[in-house]
Amino acid sequence: MPFIARRASVKTILRTVYLLNIAVEGNLPIVNALRLTADSIKSPTMRDALRGIVDGLRRGLTLLEAVKPYRAYLRDELAAALSAGDVTGKFNETLPIMVDIYEYRLRTRRAIAKQLAYPACILVFALVILPYLMGFLMTTDNDYTLHYIIGLREEAAFFAACSVVSIIVASIRPLRRGAGYLLLWIPPLGGLLRRFALARFFDCLALLLTVGHPNARAVQYAIPFAGNVRTEGHLEPVIKLLRDGSTLYAAFNSTGIVPSYVLDQIKTAEFIGNVEGGLHECAVQLTSGTRHVVDTTVSLIELTLIGGGGVLFILMLIL
Repeated sequence: MPFIARRASVKTILRTVYLLNIAVEGNLPIVNALRLTADSIKSPTMRDALRGIVDGLRRGLTLLEAVKPYRAYLRDELAAALSAGDVTGKFNETLPIMVDIYEYRLRTRRAIAKQLAYPACILVFALVILPYLMGFLMTTDNDYTLHYIIGLREEAAFFAACSVVSIIVASIRPLRRGAGYLLLWIPPLGGLLRRFALARFFDCLALLLTVGHPNARAVQYAIPFAGNVRTEGHLEPVIKLLRDGSTLYAAFNSTGIVPSYVLDQIKTAEFIGNVEGGLHECAVQLTSGTRHVVDTTVSLIELTLIGGGGVLFILMLIL
């Protein structure tokens, strides 16, 4: 019977990987480590998924086969990391990598949410509260507040419908990947999403190379961390090129999606023999540049909303 559930949150996965890492560091076999983690985790859905994986391993399945029914819930990157640990036997090195990656991802999400919180409040004020205040000051209707709330039903229904559609898209893997593919075609947003995808990919690749994975295998396991089907499709040919003896610089240059300054960094890192450090620096540069663009865009939005709302309020008072 297939396992049906929404994707696990980043926080839940981070907690799971953290507990699993502690168990593996205690020299427990992977089956016992998964069982102990399942007993310790608070999330009922994650607990059921881990117990299902344990049952599969006890039936003689490989970890890759046991994880497959739960891949959509565990996210592609965690499933790929568990498979990488199974193939190489380096769970004690792979799991700390996962902890670092998910901690970094959670910090990034919180930073972006923090940046967007204030503009969201300003937007609500400009679209809902400010029109109410201006109408309240000018109306003679004693039931104005009630009528205004009733008038918001259509807007509330629209936002509720958008929320439901977003949840459905995020819960169904083909729809989620299709939406990610389409978003890359939107010029401003697509560039930001591609940079974030490449940053996740290069950060994971650097860490996998650090623990001793060969280039081609490391790229294979790192590709799901990109998190976008179109970006993953551009990166998949790199695996064959590396297996044919190509350098990392030549292989990534053939994709056409890696920025030139990142390619220069990779070429220099290969020349001096510090590929892992160079790739990690590439991820840092991509993330820093993207967050700078987001911060600048949010600042412009804040100025627009504040300035526009202030001018509108002044005009309404004058008129």
